Amino acid sequence: MPSGSGNAIEITPLERHDTSALAELMADYAAAMGGTVREPKPDTVLRLFDDPSVGLVGAWNGVALVGFALFFDLSEAISGERAGQLDDLYVSPGARGHGLAKALISHLTEIGRERNSGAPALARARRQRRRPACL
Repeated sequence: MPSGSGNAIEITPLERHDTSALAELMADYAAAMGGTVREPKPDTVLRLFDDPSVGLVGAWNGVALVGFALFFDLSEAISGERAGQLDDLYVSPGARGHGLAKALISHLTEIGRERNSGAPALARARRQRRRPACL
């Protein structure tokens, strides 16, 4: 958040004990992406934590989770090295405009450097934007 606001954002890896906070934020994210508003689903989040290829980092404003990034740690076909693929990135509306998305991506880039001996490895999965069907 802006300096002088008294709100320091901390970006950390998310862990199983963060399940409730992440489930709520993921429900907001699903609604923002045009999905139906739904109840938070902790079981879905727990499955993410159980998948060894999934990485999750969160942006915390005190005790409130205000953003997250989900990435996959994958084998890169050509080099044989590890590569991170950013799949989801979300910042809650009230926390936007303060550089949190950029800070989350910077944090992921650092993870890539640590895992690949200094070589950043972060790719964004390309998806077509969902557009409503017109009849």
